[in-house]
Parts: sequence; structure tokens; C-alpha cells
Amino acid sequence: MHKLIAFEDMTLISESKSSQRRATCVALGRIAHVGFRQPELVKTIIPDLIGYLSDSNSEVCSRACWAFGQIGLQRPKWVQIAVPRLTQLIEHPEARVREEAIWALGCIGRAQPEIVKSYLDRIWQKANDEEPQVRLAVIRACENIAAQRPEWFANAIPLFAELLDDPDTRYVRREAPEILRIIGKRRPDLVRCAAPKLIEKLTDPDSVVRMHAQGALNVIQRPKAD
Repeated sequence: MHKLIAFEDMTLISESKSSQRRATCVALGRIAHVGFRQPELVKTIIPDLIGYLSDSNSEVCSRACWAFGQIGLQRPKWVQIAVPRLTQLIEHPEARVREEAIWALGCIGRAQPEIVKSYLDRIWQKANDEEPQVRLAVIRACENIAAQRPEWFANAIPLFAELLDDPDTRYVRREAPEILRIIGKRRPDLVRCAAPKLIEKLTDPDSVVRMHAQGALNVIQRPKAD
């Protein structure tokens, strides 16, 4: 049984047993908050937090993923030991856990891309997940990493281009052009193959899709520097 420690006003507020799911989720939320703002306060409990990534309760498990993402944005090396487990969780039967695990990997990768490099193909394969929120998490996680390492995503461009026609028009289709824009900003050569599909999106019924498609095309089609 692990102790779960959270802080409020720099004092200990909770020690909860795994059977007390609600208290555990609240404590994990506080750990995530403190871990982002003052990560030094949670450094010593990271080994205990890893146990919650295997909790049988999906809400606890997803909250633990969130906590690792928040800590990882600030201190990625501290949470490196959790990356293999987070990667396993992107195949979890519950969509919320898959979503939060992918989001956490994106946060860690944003802070230090090399930590997640060997797992990238497993992340972007979830671009075909049945749940739109998971597909959206894939796009946003890849955006975080691609901002620094666009060349790592050369083989994923066809997957991202397919998301331009995603059936989820509220979130996924709106965000799909953005990953192409982010990659194209530094490596337009990698995403020029997606230009015809982006041009199609200029007549999409959704104004946000049209705007984001135009933004991606602007960086892809900009003149080469002399």
C-alpha cells in the first residue's frame, strides 16, 4: 500500500488508502498543482506515485497520469522512470486513461524530447483511436514535441493528413492543421505533401478549420530563404 501525500499551504493535507478513491483523486489533483508550481515539494514521493499508474480504478489512474504530466513539464528527468508505464497506458481500455497518458507523454516530451523519442511511433499510432478526445490528445502531444524536433515526425505526416477529414468536427478536425503548421514552421519540406489536402480544407464548412488550414499553408508555401 502506497502513501499518497499532497500539500496545501506547504503542509501535509492527506494520506489516503487506495480504497478511498475520492480522497486519492483529490490528493493527486493537489500533487499535480504543486508539482507544476513547486516541483521540489513532490520530488520525494514520485516513486510512490508510480504505483497509482497501475491502479484498477480508471479515475485514479488518469489523475496519476495528469500529475506526472504536470511534474514532467517542470522536471522531466524526475519522471523519466514513469515513461514506460505511461506508454503502456495508451492502450488502456478506458479512453480517459489513454487520453491523459498521451497528454503526459507530450508534456514530458515538450520539456525534454529525447526522453520520449523511442515511444513516438506508439503515440501517433493512436491517431486512429475510436475516441475523438484520444485523437485530439495525440495531436496536442505531438505539437508539444514537434515544436522542438519536427524532423522526428516525417513518417507521421500521412496520419496527420488523414485527421484533416476526421469525423469529429468540433475538436479533432479543427486541431489537425495545427500539427502540420508546427512541423512546417521549421521543416516545410516535410509537410508539403499535405498541401493538397490543406487546400481542400480552405472550403471546409467550419471557419476554424479554414483558418487553421490557411495558417498551415502559409508556412508550407512561404518562399525559401536565399
